[in-house]
Amino acid sequence: MPVLHLPPSQPDRTLLVASQGATLCAWVRIAAAQQDAYVFALQDNGKELILGINGLHAYARMVGTGGKVDVQQVGNLETDKWHHVALTVGADKLSLYVDGDLAGSAPVQPTEIAGTLTIGGGAGNFHGLVAELDEIQTSNIARGGDWLRVAARSQGSDATVVVYGNDTQRETEKVSYIKVTLQNVTADGWVVIIVLAMMFVIALMIIVNKAVYLTRVQRGNTLFLTEFAKLRGDPTALDRPESADDADALDMSPFVRATGDEKDNPFRMSTIYRLYHTGVQEMRGRVGVAAGASVVKTLSPQAIDAMRAALDASQVRLTQKLSAQMVLLTIAIAGGPFLGLLGTVVGVMITFAAIAASGDVNVNSIAPGIAAALAATVAGLAVAIPALFGYNWLNTQIKNIAADMRVFVDELVSRIAEHYS
Repeated sequence: MPVLHLPPSQPDRTLLVASQGATLCAWVRIAAAQQDAYVFALQDNGKELILGINGLHAYARMVGTGGKVDVQQVGNLETDKWHHVALTVGADKLSLYVDGDLAGSAPVQPTEIAGTLTIGGGAGNFHGLVAELDEIQTSNIARGGDWLRVAARSQGSDATVVVYGNDTQRETEKVSYIKVTLQNVTADGWVVIIVLAMMFVIALMIIVNKAVYLTRVQRGNTLFLTEFAKLRGDPTALDRPESADDADALDMSPFVRATGDEKDNPFRMSTIYRLYHTGVQEMRGRVGVAAGASVVKTLSPQAIDAMRAALDASQVRLTQKLSAQMVLLTIAIAGGPFLGLLGTVVGVMITFAAIAASGDVNVNSIAPGIAAALAATVAGLAVAIPALFGYNWLNTQIKNIAADMRVFVDELVSRIAEHYS
């Protein structure tokens, strides 16, 4: 590796002061044995402080007024693996540390050295080191063994001092985000969500029961129109006496009238049959009535107009019955999102008020409250979207039935007028 020369120290910034000592340390990774290579070399007029590698052994050397002192590692450095090597000079002792452990020490005589500090080689580009270096540190005080041990065990890839904390470990765990969101919903948010849940249940009941009810009405209308198309002559032949249950079938609660037995009267749920029955009763009230010395057997234009007016009124009432409870779906469609928005706005206000009171502004303090507040909006949309789809489908079915009734009124009046003209 290239040799790095640091400028000579100033007289008042001597690197190695006899009374203070010095520390040199670095992370080094070698691929092969070295030929007396220097990791650090502090040299000044024959005085030296060396941290090097010879073969696969780390060593520390000091040359001063007391002569030459060497401290060598007993074991070997593993190749292609990072090792923390360090030397300290202090308390009249030269110490060598490898991976935070004391590899050896020897007594030395204090010597001041203020020369050039070379990294990765010696002065004159000799004793070059072929290795990778990292976390290079120098100090003009003698670090203790505990400090070097912590440095070695907190900076390496297999560090045991600094480990993942609880927050980081939780990132790898499976977290139910819906559960976390619901746990942070405030009391006002729960009030809104409960109200929306009640609206959803009511809307769902209306959609299901109304769909079953309209299906039965259409089935009854289809069956009656099929029989009515087969009539020849008297158009009143399909009329039959009604029981109280048949007469009240269309007036029942929407949660009850979707069920019932149609064996006795297959036209029980037919709105067109209700119009037919009304028209026949109106006609019978005018045909066969004594008028002076004779009996009325024909219908006048005024009587036919009166029948049409009665049929139109019955049609309007039947259409109203078909549309009963539909207003609740429109309330769910229009009110659900606004209630959800109200819960969201209140939840956000409470979240920011809590942050302002605590003074803790970070993502972890804001995100749960915002997510919980948005849960109210989700609940509002969950109510409005099914209600919107159900309302549009049901409204289309009601319009089709109403159109069939209008057409039948014209057909019935025409056939009665023709038969009793």
